[in-house]
Amino acid sequence: MTGKVEVIGSENLQRFIAGRSVAIVGAMRGAILASVIALAAKVKDEKLSGQVLKTRTGRLRRSINYKTSEAGDVLTGTVGTNVEYARRHEFGGTFDEQVRAHMRTCRQVFGHQLRAPIQVSVRAHARHVVLPERSFLRSAFTESLPGIQARMENAIKEAVNGAGS
Repeated sequence: MTGKVEVIGSENLQRFIAGRSVAIVGAMRGAILASVIALAAKVKDEKLSGQVLKTRTGRLRRSINYKTSEAGDVLTGTVGTNVEYARRHEFGGTFDEQVRAHMRTCRQVFGHQLRAPIQVSVRAHARHVVLPERSFLRSAFTESLPGIQARMENAIKEAVNGAGS
């Protein structure tokens, strides 16, 4: 069985559909930007403020950044860091690291408090480190995923409904 469909005013329909797609893409850009901003804030405010890792210097927390990009039909949002030790905390692992020679301040010896701190020379050496996994990026993303999906769905619904009015 074959049928024939005739669309009257097809130019108007094409413009209407094109208008919706532009609105949807724009809404998705906004939703992705809002999502990466919220995710970066969650990582900083929750994961790197004591829930997963305690703050020592604040370097890792300050390094959390986000960006959005567009390549063809693909919109991407990214949250990450460029701090070299972030990967070790995120995924954990076993590794050897070199410790340079340095001076150490000792305030106690064999459990006994010293009257005055002393400086001790420490030679360069290698140490074996076993670091447990302390996910701060992946866990924040997993926890945020329902909100991100809802934000995307709402953006699409608003774009579709708004374009038709």
